[in-house]
Order: sequence, then structure tokens, then C-alpha cells
Amino acid sequence: MNKFKLTIALMSVVCAQQVYLHSQKMAIEQAETFMAAGEYKQAIPLLEKLSTFKNSDAWQFQLGYCYLKTNYISKADSTFSAIRNVPLSDYYWQFGEVKQRMASYPEALVLFEKYKANHPNDDGINAKIASCKYAMEHTDKSSWNIHPNPSFLNGIYTGGCYYNDQLWMGFDDANQDDKTEGDELYASASNTYFTEYVSNHQLLSSKYYIGGIAFSKPTSEVVYSIQDSEVLLTTDKKLHKHGISKTYLNTLNLFMGIYDGKDLKAIEQFPFNSKEYSCMHPAISNSGNICYFSSDMPGGYGGFDIYKMEKVNNAWSKPINMGGLINTNGNEMYPYELNDSVLYFSSNGLVGYGGADLFKSNIYNHTISTPVNMGLPANSSADDFGINFTSRNTGYFFSNRASAPGTDGLFTFDFPIEVDYDTTNGKIVDAWTQQPLSDVKIIIKGRDSIPTLLATDAKGEFNFNNMHPNETYTITAQKEKYHDATMDVVSNNNGTLNIEMEMDPVIALNAIFTLHNILFEYNQYSLTRESMLILDKVARVMVSNPNAVFQLSAHTDARGSYADNMVLSQHRAESTVYYLLSKGVNVKQLSPVGFGEKFLKNTCDSDSHCSEEEHAINRRVEIKVVSMGSATTMK
Repeated sequence: MNKFKLTIALMSVVCAQQVYLHSQKMAIEQAETFMAAGEYKQAIPLLEKLSTFKNSDAWQFQLGYCYLKTNYISKADSTFSAIRNVPLSDYYWQFGEVKQRMASYPEALVLFEKYKANHPNDDGINAKIASCKYAMEHTDKSSWNIHPNPSFLNGIYTGGCYYNDQLWMGFDDANQDDKTEGDELYASASNTYFTEYVSNHQLLSSKYYIGGIAFSKPTSEVVYSIQDSEVLLTTDKKLHKHGISKTYLNTLNLFMGIYDGKDLKAIEQFPFNSKEYSCMHPAISNSGNICYFSSDMPGGYGGFDIYKMEKVNNAWSKPINMGGLINTNGNEMYPYELNDSVLYFSSNGLVGYGGADLFKSNIYNHTISTPVNMGLPANSSADDFGINFTSRNTGYFFSNRASAPGTDGLFTFDFPIEVDYDTTNGKIVDAWTQQPLSDVKIIIKGRDSIPTLLATDAKGEFNFNNMHPNETYTITAQKEKYHDATMDVVSNNNGTLNIEMEMDPVIALNAIFTLHNILFEYNQYSLTRESMLILDKVARVMVSNPNAVFQLSAHTDARGSYADNMVLSQHRAESTVYYLLSKGVNVKQLSPVGFGEKFLKNTCDSDSHCSEEEHAINRRVEIKVVSMGSATTMK
């Protein structure tokens, strides 16, 4: 070969090497940029090429990580298994998570322990280890029957609810044949039990994402989550260079409107919406007074937390974080409240079987209990989320168990109604005096059940231990000289409910009501906050009896001079009257009188050595009905 031809050949080799190296450099840069942007699916084909290079364990690790993030679990397992020289200690975490998602808990535990050896102070790995041990110890299955829905649309479920006998959901059809981009709102056709679906893109659609929709059953109000940001040109040259998104601000905001059966009207956005964080997966309680949602707004516990808003004066309050009992440094999402008594949600931060698990917490008197894992088969080693009940013992949830990578499946469930009855412990008190009422007739009526008759004991208490799980019971209290009181309670399938009911006294001539709970500090006549709450109830009864006239007498204890106590008690009576007037009671109905220490309730006079509690008994307000006028009513 002459020198010229040799030179050309060498130049060709050099050029080919340069092109190859440049191509490799571009592939590396693209792959790294895709991963940094969270575009794992786009990074996979690049990493598959890079992982064939010599000494490519680092690329194998990145490829396995992307497979895990996109739910290609079997590919992630084979990819991690092929790594010979561990590139990073994170390998043990990621490979352990793969084994956990495969329900290979003993293998996952070994890998997580290896990671912990290098990161002994990482709380996250402790949770992973605890989850593996939990899964190995809790292998019994509940009586739930789980049924996959083969007719479910093949795509990604993005939150929804059961309303008007239909499943409404935001949905990304990953394999759609038309040219429509982004998410649309779908609703199952009536009476098909989730086998036929109708696109309702005119009602709600997004070029990018729909984060769920919720309907208020008592009203026509709707709360929904949607990506509303306009498409923006990226300012990141690297993202623009590799064509990663167009790009857009990938946050979702909450909106509210009125659904007239066809369209959304009067649409408004919530004032706390932001381009800096997302709010999604809204759920409205049966009562319509609470709206839950999930958000990664600042000030949370990490990842997505569950928040709630309450209806106050027909307007939603500011979001309230549900607290550390529910939220973790992981993601808590897809809240759903059943019968205003049980909160269901999905979490990958609480101890479970791997991925995201379904949990439930009981709610009573604005207090929430410690979350309980719903166990097998409701949960699996995959992601399980979005539970809704369609009846007392049937419903649906979503899971990516046994579904194609990058898609979710719909599962329906049913379970036998257990005869594991709940118990209600009740107490009945006088609404004014707060004293327990004995011999109160209690009538308890459940759905389609024969009423149960009970009576309170000397402590004003009763017990009913025959409540079916997840059922509403109406409890009615009746007693002579008192107006009937009624309360609805919902059994929670978790043991005992403790309730207290108040009964308003019937107003009768010369009746005297002693209010020991109208308290005054020593030598003071200003009302305490607790006293105001009691007087609110008194005012309601007085306003409902506009023809009745009441004498309000205030009494002090015997400490201090007799004259000073007379003045103090008069001030206390007047303070009580002024407060009742502020609540709408007519001035002609009230007559304040101060009796000082004249009528002590015990022997604690000025010469006695009594305790503070004994003296407090004498600091009281008494209300006497001195005139009834014409007939009165109680509303």
C-alpha cells in the first residue's frame, strides 16, 4: 500500500474514532440530561447502548435505576444482577428495592443491610428494613376477593372518584391511536360496572396532566387538579439541545367549580396554588365539609403530604397538614374518606410490602388514629392506590401489579360482611349544667334494623355493642323535662366509639338551673372561654323562648369582705347578661342579681379552711325562670 493510501486509511480510522467518541459523548450527555430531568423512559435506549461498553458497570447501574423508575422490574433485576463491580453504595438500595418489588424480601433485606453498613444514620433505610421484616411476618391474607378488570383502559390512572354510579378519572392513554395529546377526563358508562368508558374531554382535559377530580355529594360542587401552565420555552440550553420537553412548568393546581350535569361553571382557583409545587388527588367527604388533597408544598414532612380543608361559612379554609401520624418523608397520596369516619390513603413511606401500600385511619371527633396497613391481598409488593368504595363491602382500587410497565390496572374487590360488631359507649349530660343525666331513654336505629332500647345509668352512661361495621346509626335520647336529642354515628370496624350527647332542658316556670361551669377566677368577673361556650347554648334556648323572663343570680365564695363580694357578684351577673345580649337575647328577658356569699352551697364560710376546689363550688351562676308569658317553643 503506498503512503497516500495508508495516510487516507489512517485518517479514516481517526475520523471514525472521533465520530464514535463524539457520538459516545453525546449519548452520555443526553442520558445524563434525561435522567436529571426525570425523563427515565427516554434515557433507557441511550443507556442500553452505553451499557455494552467495556467497564460499563456504572452505566449498567444507571440503566437498572431507570428500569426501576419506569416499573420494568424484571429488566431492572437482570441488569443489576449483571453488575460485577459495585459502582456506588446506592446500588444496594436500588437493587434491594427491585427485590422488594418482586416480593423477594429475604434478598432485599440482605441488600438493604449492606447499604445500612455504609449509611448507619439513614432513617430511610431503617424504614426499608422494617418493611421487609413486616412483609415476611405478615403473610396471611384477608377475606377480600380481588378481581382484575380486563376491560380497563391501557394507560396511566391519575386520580378520580366514584360519583353518580360512575368512576370518574383523569387518564393518560399511553397507547391512544388518535393525535390528542395529554390527559382527558373519562367516566365509566352507567350500569356497566367499569367495563365501558366515555371520554369527556369537553368537561376537563389537559395537554399534560389531570391530577384527579372530586364531586361533593350534598352539592354540585367540584374540586379538580390540572396542569394549567402554558408551554414555555426552556432557558436551559442543555435541555433545549436534547429536546427534553418543550418545556413546561410541571406543577398541578387545584380548581373548584359547579357541575350542572353537563358542564363546569363558575370555575375558580384556590389562592394557595403555586408554580413551585403541586396540589393533586382531591377527595371530598360524604358530608361535603372536608376536602383532602396531596401536595409537596413547603413545610411538609417530605415528598407529598396529605392536607385537608374544611368548609367554614360556605368557603374552604386554608390547607391543614394532616400531621406526622399520617405523613412521612415519603409520598402520601390518593386520600379518600369513607362515611366521614375512615380515611384511606396510599403511602410509600409507612411500613408495608413494597412500593406504595393502602392504609386506613379511623376518624372520630376530628381526631385521627394511627394508620393501619390494609394487608394482603389489597396490598402487594407493587404500587397500590386510589381506593374507593361503591357500596358497604365493594369497591375498586388501582395497582401496577401484573400490568404492563408504565401502566396501571383497575381492580375491583368485595369482602364478606363480618359479624365483628363495634361498640358505642355513650354519655348523656345536661346541656346547661353539664351534669350527667340518669334514666334517659336511648333509642338506637341502624339501617333497616329493629330499634334497640336502652337507658342511662346513674353516671349518665350507656353501652351498645351490636353495631355492624361501616354503618350509620341514629341515636335518640329522651327524658321528661328535656327536649329530645339526636346524633348519627358511624361504626368504624375497629372496636369502640365514645360519644357524648347534650340535652336541652324544657323551660318551665320557677325552674332553676345551676351553672357551675360558668367559672370566674378568684376576685374576677370576666368570663372564661369555657364559660362562653356554655352560655352560647343558654342563649340559643333563651332566643327560642322570647316570652320567658330569666333572673340571673351570681354567687361568690366566702373569701374577702362581705361587701366586696356583693359588688363582685353583681358585676359577675352583669357580665353574664352582657354576653347573652351579645348573642341575641332580648334585654327584657334578663334580670341580673348579685348575692355575694349570701347563699353558700357548702360550709366553706370565711372561718373555714377549704380547698380551692371546695371554694369554686360557690362561684356559680343560677338561672331562674321567673315568668313564662305566653306559650313558648323550643327550636
